[in-house]
Amino acid sequence: MRTAKEYRMTAKETLAGNYGTVIGVYIIYTMIVSALSVPSSILSSGMNFLSGLDPLILPVLYAALSLPISFIASMVTVILSTGLSKVTFDIVRGKRGDVVTLFYGFQHNVMTVICAYLWIILYILPAVGIMVIGGGISIVMLVMMDGTPAVIGGVVLLVITCIAYFAWIIVVSYAVSMTYYIYYDNPDMRARDLVRRSMSLMKGHKMQLFRLYLSYLGYYLLGFLSCGLALLWITPNVTAATVLFYDDLISADDPDAKVRPFEPAQESNTTYHQNYWN
Repeated sequence: MRTAKEYRMTAKETLAGNYGTVIGVYIIYTMIVSALSVPSSILSSGMNFLSGLDPLILPVLYAALSLPISFIASMVTVILSTGLSKVTFDIVRGKRGDVVTLFYGFQHNVMTVICAYLWIILYILPAVGIMVIGGGISIVMLVMMDGTPAVIGGVVLLVITCIAYFAWIIVVSYAVSMTYYIYYDNPDMRARDLVRRSMSLMKGHKMQLFRLYLSYLGYYLLGFLSCGLALLWITPNVTAATVLFYDDLISADDPDAKVRPFEPAQESNTTYHQNYWN
C-alpha cells in the first residue's frame, strides 16, 4: 500500500488533462440533483392552499405525498452518484470519461445499485438504535431524576452514546466504502455480496483510508473558503485516490490479480435475472 502523499500525487497526475470532463459532469450532476428537490418544494408550497383542512389530516396527507417523492429523489441521487464516481474510476483505469457515464447506474443492473445502498443503510441502522436507547435513558436521567449523581450519570451516558453512535457510523462507512468500486468491476454480483466483499477487503485497512482522507483536510478547508468552488477540483481527486487505494486492495488480496484498464462487458441479449437480496 502506498502512503497518503503518494496516493494524492498519483491521483493528481491521473486526472491531469481530464479536469474539464470531470468538472463538467459534476456540474451536470449538481443541476440534476437540485432539480430533484423541486417537486418537494412545489408540494410544500401547495400545502399552503390546503390550510383549511383538519389539522390532523394535513400532516398525514403531506407525509403520504412527500415520502414517496423524497424516496424516489433519494434513489435517483444514489444512482447518479454511482455514475458520477464511475467517471473518475474510468479515467484512473485508463478509459476516457464522458458525460454518458453519469447514467451508468441506470444502464447496468439498477436494482443492484439501489439494493446495495439499502444494505449499507441496514448496517448503519444499529447506530440509530444506540442513539435512541442511550439518548432516551440520558434524557430520563436528566429530566425526570433528581440529584447531582443522576445529572452527572445522564451527561456521561449521553457522551458515551454519541461517541458510540459516530464510531459505529464511521467504522461501517469505511468498511463498505469499496462497495460501488467492486460493482464497477462486477456489475452482475449480488448487492449483499458487493457489501460483504467490501467489508472483507477493508479488514485491517480502515485506518489507512482514514489517514488518506485526513490528508485532504486542508484541501476541504480551501473548498470551504472558496464557497465550494474548489470542491469541483478536490472531490474528483479524492475519488481518484480512493480508486487507486481500491486497486491496491485488490492486488494485496490477490497477488496474482492484474488490474487492467476498464473494458465494458460484451453486450448480451439474454435477460438478466437475480435475487438481489440473497
